[in-house]
Amino acid sequence: DYHGEPTPHAWPTSSSFFGIFDLCGFPKLAAHIHHAHWTPRDQETVLELAPHWNWEGREGQLIRVLAVTNAPSAALSLNGQTLGQRAVDRFDFASWEVPYQPGRLEVIALDESGRELARRHVDTTGEPTSLELIPDRTGLLGDGVDCQPITVRALDAQGRPVPTANIAVRFELTGPGTIIGLGNGDPNCHEPEKGHERSLFNGLAQIIVQSAPGSAGPLAVRAIAPGLNAGELRLQIEAAPQPAIQPAVDPVLYLQNWRMSPVADTRLDPNVKVADNDMNTWPGIQPGELQSFVAGAFALYRIVFTPFVSHQREGARIAFAQITGEAEIWLNGTRLDVKSDPAPASYSVPLAPGQGPWELTVLLRTQRGVPAGLSGPVAIT
Repeated sequence: DYHGEPTPHAWPTSSSFFGIFDLCGFPKLAAHIHHAHWTPRDQETVLELAPHWNWEGREGQLIRVLAVTNAPSAALSLNGQTLGQRAVDRFDFASWEVPYQPGRLEVIALDESGRELARRHVDTTGEPTSLELIPDRTGLLGDGVDCQPITVRALDAQGRPVPTANIAVRFELTGPGTIIGLGNGDPNCHEPEKGHERSLFNGLAQIIVQSAPGSAGPLAVRAIAPGLNAGELRLQIEAAPQPAIQPAVDPVLYLQNWRMSPVADTRLDPNVKVADNDMNTWPGIQPGELQSFVAGAFALYRIVFTPFVSHQREGARIAFAQITGEAEIWLNGTRLDVKSDPAPASYSVPLAPGQGPWELTVLLRTQRGVPAGLSGPVAIT
């Protein structure tokens, strides 16, 4: 796959991101093809020339050259010698078979009248002599979370990117930051993605740096390779604003999805067991509703719950926003308290520390035909 130079990704992307960009987000040739396909001519002239022009040892051999553009036509030249003008097919674009010779390969995008719209060239470069670091941004927030990718590429003596450089590079950081990832876009590369070393792939690599928590000041990054001038970059880490700290709020666990026993004329056993497969005789109810009690005066309300860890460790309270009717409060087979007044009222019962799950049962009594029940929310606070 062809590597383009790192450029802003101004074209639309989709779920096929990794089909048109490599693993570092560097655009492949397919990215420029998508760009040309989907960009109207009157909005922007798209022009890209592929492949690179470093083919030492293939002098005289034919190299297929592709002009990716949304322009009507394109003209190609090599070292100033015209190689012909081609109409641009919407899907196949324009291509030439060019005998390789070192130098400058240049393409010009033209409109219907032959007026130049854009031009692009690729050069035969020299051997790499230096490394360059290209940041995504000029700085970082010193919150210990902010990070950014830095593009690494090799340049020749004239400052041109060398698209065939595959050299090993070592990275050094000075200041409040660290390298959290390394990559080069090569899906077959088995070099570690953590550490301080990575090889270039087709002239490119990438490191991701992250600020240290509570940091501020300069972060210096260096890229080093034997025989090459080091690449250097300085990022400014800005002190991050401290977030406002909310006061601690005690957790509240609302108890919903209770089950209610059949109504009876006589007092029920609060510790009666219900078969696990009994899905009918104890229907589900929600606090905040009253039941009719037309068939009797007693009923059981039950729920099994696991309190929050802080409740288990420190204890809590069972808070009934409102109970209508007389009530006995039972927890794990032990009666905790009794509400003897049948009038609607809030009710609160201490809950000792202990591990869950817990079984909470309310034995409720009313007059036959008089609605009663858990007439308000129930919470562990």
